[in-house]
Amino acid sequence: GPQVPINMDKMSDYAPAAFAPSIQGFTDAVLTDPSAFLLRIGVAMDVSGASFSPDAFDGFAYEREILLDGFQEKANNPIVLSGDSHDSWAFTLYEKGTLEEGNPVAVNLGCPGVTSPGWNGLLG
Repeated sequence: GPQVPINMDKMSDYAPAAFAPSIQGFTDAVLTDPSAFLLRIGVAMDVSGASFSPDAFDGFAYEREILLDGFQEKANNPIVLSGDSHDSWAFTLYEKGTLEEGNPVAVNLGCPGVTSPGWNGLLG
């Protein structure tokens, strides 16, 4: 699913002490620039642990875990169909939610809206 960008506000914490002030100055400038609103949203979501889309699959962690556990115990190669995301996509669903934490459990296929344009026009 969607990935939240790194927490730029903390980048200077991982830099050598001699470079930390310069890096912090850069990230402060980037984060305060009005054109960086999406980056600021991503940083805020990362810091707060907020879901990328609280009304989508990643917004229901408890329910998602129950569903994926059920697939793992009682299904063989399940396919999840979803829609209303204004685009089409496909990805693998993993136990515990990520590739790093688990094995593949199902495939998720998303269908585009019938009358609405996709994100491609907006994103290029």
